Amino acid sequence: MAETADTPVVETVVEPVEVSAVDTPAVPAVDATAPESTDMPEISEEITAQYADVPEADDETSTHSPVDYSQFTKQDFVNLLETQMAAISTPSVGPGDFKKADLVLKEVKPLFDQMKRAEREAALQAYVADTGAEEGFDYKYDDAVSRFDELYKQIKSQKNTYFQNLDKAKETNFASKTELLTRLRELVETDENNAGDPKVSWNEFKKIQDDWKSAGNMNSPHNATLWATYHALVDRYYSNRNIYFELKELDRKRNTSLKTEVIEKVEAMAKASDETPVTRQTIDEANALFEEYKHIGPAPKAEQEVLWGA
Repeated sequence: MAETADTPVVETVVEPVEVSAVDTPAVPAVDATAPESTDMPEISEEITAQYADVPEADDETSTHSPVDYSQFTKQDFVNLLETQMAAISTPSVGPGDFKKADLVLKEVKPLFDQMKRAEREAALQAYVADTGAEEGFDYKYDDAVSRFDELYKQIKSQKNTYFQNLDKAKETNFASKTELLTRLRELVETDENNAGDPKVSWNEFKKIQDDWKSAGNMNSPHNATLWATYHALVDRYYSNRNIYFELKELDRKRNTSLKTEVIEKVEAMAKASDETPVTRQTIDEANALFEEYKHIGPAPKAEQEVLWGA
């Protein structure tokens, strides 16, 4: 549908918070001069959990069945780590994959180290029995031990790098969204002064909304502040337009239909989960639906309460 200066295309908007212009929260400053660390310390379990989506982590770890490693040989343990290495080396790898691999490492490392100690002790006893003393004993582990240790370090290192990069990406997303808020604030103030072309203003507004949605997640504690600022500026923008109420009503009616569709999909998934086990794919699909619902925007107030209660 072609856009005109008088009739902008009705598209989905993020639900604005009823905040006046003077109540718009300040955007936290970004220190662009701060040096970027090149160190890669070990990522703690707390930091790992911060970035791993909770449902995904539960799906990967809480359903993990204990494995009987009592009959495993050293080569069996090596093969197991080879499998974990392959799993975290795919393009679609996520936090849950690293948590699963890390859980396997925690389970098998003590067992493998126990086998190493037992083999060395047996070799030492044989050496002492043969020579009568421990002096001169020099034990070298075989290739299976070397490969296990190498894979263990690689998996740990890859996990560390993954969460380091994830952290940096969220810092970049914060900077991007801060810049988008600056653009949006300038756009709002321009409209308040009745300056600029309405069609250009509308196109820029929709572009900012699209860029905001695609910018990705951010580290809390900034997340809530930036979202509140974004909602407030969106509300001010619509309030400044002559067709605000008509546009909002049409958009909210459309949003009601879209939200109802999402709710129906979630309800269908919930019903299906009563009959079939919940998989990681199911959790991912549910999370995607929640994100879709969040970005659809407001429905009419009377219907909004009904939708939230669904």
